[in-house]
Amino acid sequence: MYRLLYPLKWTFAALDWAFYYIGVAADSVSDMFGNAADFFRIRIEIAEQAKRGVRVIYVKRVRRDRG
Repeated sequence: MYRLLYPLKWTFAALDWAFYYIGVAADSVSDMFGNAADFFRIRIEIAEQAKRGVRVIYVKRVRRDRG
């Protein structure tokens, strides 16, 4: 009986492994896009302040929830 369940066990182990690494890759890609979005937000904010003629450029910190 157990011999019949081994292929099922290994199938679920392989699926678990695959979905884990898909999640790791998705988290990495979303982190890259988050960093790029932060970079562009800061550049836009600096450009807007420079256009207004502000002497001291202030960049507001924005905390994003990465849960």
